[in-house]
Amino acid sequence: MNARHAAALTLVGWYLMMPPKIAGHYRLNAPLSQWTHVSSYDSADDCENLVTTGKLIWESNPKAMADAEQTKAMAETQCVSTDDPRLKDK
Repeated sequence: MNARHAAALTLVGWYLMMPPKIAGHYRLNAPLSQWTHVSSYDSADDCENLVTTGKLIWESNPKAMADAEQTKAMAETQCVSTDDPRLKDK
């Protein structure tokens, strides 16, 4: 791997994304470009660790969530690379 390629790889970050809430309902089937950016991370591992930990918390204490729809939306959160083409509007 050359230095330029290595530098390009270090510029990639990770977003924790959640389905958007449109007209009062979470749209699990919405294009990724419409999902809500919750937080950012330097590595996929950092992001995935939060997702895994969060899902364990939500599953063990569902009453902590406001409602079943929100719980389902939170369970659908995804870690997405900042350069993922699905983030761009078509």
